[in-house]
Amino acid sequence: RSDFDFEAAELRDKQVLSFPKDEITGMRISASGKETVLTRKEVEPAEKEDAQKEDPSPRRIVWADGQGREADKPEVDAFLSVLSDLDCEGFIEGLSKDQAGAPVLTVTLTGRSDYTLSFHPARDGKTPGTSSASDYVFVLPDYRKESIDKSVANLTGKK
Repeated sequence: RSDFDFEAAELRDKQVLSFPKDEITGMRISASGKETVLTRKEVEPAEKEDAQKEDPSPRRIVWADGQGREADKPEVDAFLSVLSDLDCEGFIEGLSKDQAGAPVLTVTLTGRSDYTLSFHPARDGKTPGTSSASDYVFVLPDYRKESIDKSVANLTGKK
């Protein structure tokens, strides 16, 4: 009985977003009517003073906005790590993507295809989320949502 006695919600796949982190070349964060766009670029490393070194230095990866200001690469990497294999806590039954309302935060990642994650106005103390990889409205665990909010604030300069 313990092997087969499950509710449908317990058997449901809770992964709502998945992509290879190395594939992402751009991100667009839209929150509070403002938009931040970051693009991944490879740049030549600074010239070394040691001219005897014959090994060419590897190219350095940076994330920069439209004005050329570099974003904090460890913060971007951590943000992509959280999003690259995102599991939800559960789904909101009876609420479709159309009924969730206008998003208050949308993150669009560009790679081989576009990956979108949106959060909508809170309902009953829970923040509904939608994703391009899921047909259903979901709720993230509080710690995961707080981590995303913190990264968005750091990357957009709104602390």
